[in-house]
Order: sequence, then C-alpha cells, then structure tokens
Amino acid sequence: MYSIIIMLGWCTFAAAIPNKRDYNFKPRFLKDRISISEPENTSPEKVIKDISEIVIDDEGDKLTYALDNKGKSICTIGSSDGKLRFKEKPDREICSEYEFKILVSDDFEGGINRETPLDVYLYILDENDNKPIFINTPYICHVLETIPIGTEIFQVLASDKDAGNNRILRYVFKDKSNDYFFLHPNSGIITLTKSLDHETNKVHTLIVEAQDEGLEKQTTETTVIVNVGDVGDNKPYFIFQQYDKEIEENLPKGTKVAALVAVDGDSSLKNKINYEIIAGDEYGLFFIDRNTGVITVEGHLDREYYSEFKLRVKAYEVEEIHSFNTIDLKIKLVDVNDNFPKFEQNEYVVNVQQDQAHPQTIISDNIRAVDEDATIKNNHLFYWIEEQDDNDKLFDVLSDRGTLMLKKNLENLSRNTFKFKMYATEDQSNEHYYAVANITVRLIRDQKIINQEFQKSSSNHLSSAYTTFFITIFSFIFLNNGIPSKY
Repeated sequence: MYSIIIMLGWCTFAAAIPNKRDYNFKPRFLKDRISISEPENTSPEKVIKDISEIVIDDEGDKLTYALDNKGKSICTIGSSDGKLRFKEKPDREICSEYEFKILVSDDFEGGINRETPLDVYLYILDENDNKPIFINTPYICHVLETIPIGTEIFQVLASDKDAGNNRILRYVFKDKSNDYFFLHPNSGIITLTKSLDHETNKVHTLIVEAQDEGLEKQTTETTVIVNVGDVGDNKPYFIFQQYDKEIEENLPKGTKVAALVAVDGDSSLKNKINYEIIAGDEYGLFFIDRNTGVITVEGHLDREYYSEFKLRVKAYEVEEIHSFNTIDLKIKLVDVNDNFPKFEQNEYVVNVQQDQAHPQTIISDNIRAVDEDATIKNNHLFYWIEEQDDNDKLFDVLSDRGTLMLKKNLENLSRNTFKFKMYATEDQSNEHYYAVANITVRLIRDQKIINQEFQKSSSNHLSSAYTTFFITIFSFIFLNNGIPSKY
C-alpha cells in the first residue's frame, strides 16, 4: 500500500492506494508433470532440461529452483537459471527410472511459502556399454573318440547386462578352419561334425566369441578345451543303477544323503575312482566326497522352495579321466511342518450396517490366514471363533476360508460393539499350530430406522398403557362384586 495527499484550498485529503505487489501470485508451471528420457552415461555437464522455459511468474519476480531429496540423489539444478543436469553419469543397469519433484519459488515476502512443485519422471535409456560375460568358465570337455557324429558335446553360455537388442547374443567360432565341430549361433551348443581320433589329435582348442546385437557390437572371447579320450579300457560302472532318495527338509549340514559306489570296468586295472556332481546342484546344496562317493547336505534344504533335485554324478578313473560314467540321483524333499499359520492382520474391524445385520449375512470375507508349508497336511487351516460371552451364538465362520457371517439379528441388541477372537488351526498336521486374530464388529445404526423404531415403540407403550388401565378397572369390579349374573 502507498498513500497520496490531495490539498483543495484549506482542505487536505489522504487516500491509500493499493500496491500491485499486494496481489503478487506464486510462480506456476505450464504443466503439472514432465517426462525426460536420456541415455545412460550422459555427461553431468549436459543440460537435460531448462526448467525456466516452462515456468511463469506474472510479476516477473526473481525465481529460485530446487530439488527434493529424491531429485538431489540423481540430478542438480541451477538455483537461479533452472538448468537441470545429472549429478553424475547415470547407469541404467543400476536404475532405469526416477521420480522426483522440482520446486520453484519467487522472492516475494522473502520467498516464504512461495514454492510450486513440478513432478518429474526421468527415464534412463540403455546404451550398449556392457560386454557379454561367459558363465562357469573355464570350459573343459572330455569326450571319447568313438562318440557319433551329431552328438552335442558341450554348451557355452554368456550373459549381457544391457537391454533389448544389446543383450541378445550370438556365438561364433573365431577359427573358421575348424571342421570337427559346429557351434549353434543362438544356443551355444557345440555339436560334433567329424569323427575324432585320439591318436591324431588328443586335444582340440576352440576359440568362441559371444557378440551382442547392438548397433556397435560388444564381443567377448573364451576358450573351450575338448579332450579326446582313447577307448582302450572299459569305463567305470555303478554298482546300483538307481539311487532315489526321500529326505526331510531342514536337515543339518553334513547329514548323509546317499553313498554312490562305482568300480573300474576293467577288472585287471581297478583304477581309483573319483566322483563329482556335474549337474542339478546349481545352488550348491549338496557335497560329494570325491574319494568315497558319499553325498551330504551342504546348504539349507527348504521344501517351500524346492520339491526335488535331480543330481547327475560323474564317476571317472583318476588315471584315465576320459574313462567315466554318469548316473542320475533323484532326491525328493519331504515337507516338515516348520511354519506357523499367520493372519494377514493382527486385528480386524468389521462395520455392519443396521439394515444388513440379519442372520446368514456375510459381513466379511477379507479375513485370511496363510501357512507357508508346502503340503496340504501341514498348511490346511480350520477357522473357528472363540466361545466367549454370547459371541459364539451371534457370529459364525466358514471353517475352510475365514468368511465371517451373522447367526442372529444384531439390531435388536443394546450393544453396538462386539469383540472376540478368531483362530486358524492346522487341522491335518500332527502339531496343530494355530494363529489368532482379534475381531471387532461394529453395528452402524441408521438414524432414520432408530427414529421409526422409537415411534413404533412409543405407540406400543401407549397402547399397552390403555390395556393395563381397563384390566385394572375390570379386576377391581370383579373382586368387589363377584361374578356378574346373566339376569
């Protein structure tokens, strides 16, 4: 506000004129939200968005830009010019998208409570900046010279952290003169295309290259050693041809699972046999003693994650490692009741409208308990209500699913709140573990219905009063005069 003084003759007038600054509006954005897409590895010096281009301040006040905490973790913004930049080079493989707010304020009244927010969605686009990586190297393959043409002898496998075409891989041999093997470009499977001869070539060294499908291809090389074994003796054989086992989950480390026994097929040599697990134990949950063939528990066996394992065990001669045999061992995990039931909530509040508070009405089907055990014997639940006061007469629950129902009408009761406990019990297990939840049922009464009930009740009370009055008069006459005569 500012004042003006007007003098007319001997009279002086003062008037207050409003300053336009008294009507100052906060700055505003042209949009409520914006989306920004930038490739990973973008330089922090690059301006990815000039926020000043999408903000308006009607009075042309000086503006200040800022980021919320989420925005500060990935970007910086010029406090006076609104230029948005990356804090450091982004990596899509770490995080591909961010959501944060940009705040703008003017300097009116010191900038207090003058902020306007803008939602920002920042997407990091993939660049082909990762090379393929071969898995489970080194690659050493042992084959016999007598294996037939067309046999799949080995498989190489690589992965790539990039996305889209940048992670699609193809495999090729670097040595084009190789005519013994074929490498499938998509699967990485190596197949025999020409008969092997131990006397001619005991070892084949293959250079395999993995290349992605990006515009600027990334490549990685690895070596596959193929040892060709001579067929001069009989391979080992297992005493028993089938080893199927059932064991309980949660067995401690070191517990014996099975003992495999293989012997040299050549009775005159009796070479020492060693053992190794070559497939089926990707998580390292089992250990085999290379000298004895005894398999023991190495990791945590959880039936809720694995139902069975199929281990492939190799037995080979120590002196002639190309002479080997394999056998499959199927191990089935037996579920142990090691999980207690749990309700999804400790307490449930169920509101029931007065006009729905009738018998057989389902008032809640959202009460659930779960048991993470794997078999029905250990995870099947039976629901029931604690018998307390009259609650067992007012409410019922479907035993197999926890659906809560009314057994009686609630609207005629004086109470509006009913509390009780619901149990979920394992009804087929030996332990009968259970869970408990507190249930509160609240009757929501309709005021219109209450008024109608009151009027009806008042009318009934009035009629009852008249009836009582006449009965009293009649009784008085009867007791004093006796039974009246017909004549």
